[in-house]
Amino acid sequence: MGLIERRRVLAVAGAATLASLPGTRAFAQADKTAAEKALAESGPLPENVFGSASAPVTVVEYASLTCHRCRDFHIQTWPQVKAKYVDTGRIQFVFREFPLNALDTGGFMLARCAGEKRWSQIVDCSTAPTTRGRMRPTRSRAFEAS
Repeated sequence: MGLIERRRVLAVAGAATLASLPGTRAFAQADKTAAEKALAESGPLPENVFGSASAPVTVVEYASLTCHRCRDFHIQTWPQVKAKYVDTGRIQFVFREFPLNALDTGGFMLARCAGEKRWSQIVDCSTAPTTRGRMRPTRSRAFEAS
């Protein structure tokens, strides 16, 4: 049994044990509701929302421009999610900025200064992979005059 399989078995066993304890389910539901309420509140800046407001499901992503996992999602998975779920009205996708350092903060400020129409282009440009596997802003059509 591989390491990933062992972790999956342990996670399922742990979840089953917790679910079988009396009162656990009601406690988890109460916490989940409070957490959902907190996550539903937007911050002082306008949200970057993709998809229909009437979609039955809302997905909120907190992302950083310098996080390699966020980059992988943005490059490899986001186009598929957008085409299959967002563009068809199944989900509404909310992108929330989660700057981890000064590079993230600067990148997000640049994207916001570019305006709503060019925000995605700047974020795409900022998450472009480099040959060393790190992200860095690269020159793109997003920076050219319209």
